[in-house]
Amino acid sequence: MENEKLLLTPRERAALERTGAIIIGAPTVDDALYDELSLAEQYDLDDAESPNPFIRSSKRVRNAPTLWRLNGFGVGLYGWLSDPDIPQGMIKLYFFSALWIPILPLCAFSVDRAGDGFLFYRKIGLIGLAKTFRWRVFGLYATAIFEGAAWMVLFVGLILAVFGALHWLRDRL
Repeated sequence: MENEKLLLTPRERAALERTGAIIIGAPTVDDALYDELSLAEQYDLDDAESPNPFIRSSKRVRNAPTLWRLNGFGVGLYGWLSDPDIPQGMIKLYFFSALWIPILPLCAFSVDRAGDGFLFYRKIGLIGLAKTFRWRVFGLYATAIFEGAAWMVLFVGLILAVFGALHWLRDRL
């Protein structure tokens, strides 16, 4: 028992270092054990050691979330926040919306535009987002509300244009 070495995973080591503990000579998981882990587990261990606070507080996205709306009600991505700490793309909030106005934030994603859609890289909870970006989150929420309001104005304008055209045609015939 005395000769047994305590192996720290990179996640445990990072957690200890964040507490201010000084770790001298404590071995981490060796390469053989690391290679036996699945690729997803290796990514998780690597993320725990990252000096980037965004990487540490977010998780890789394995499946894209559902984006749907029916007459303005549903879930979608709103707002944008670009930051050098974000390795890919920008942050967008995943909101439940009513009449295209974002009502309830569910989480946030690191995304990049890809044609008509998005590439999803990382998911971050709202508390992790607030801890990582602090006051800049208010700008993210403001752009989300602005984007939702712009969609609503566009929709209402389109409805008014259609009704106006129908009214004009009815008077002409």
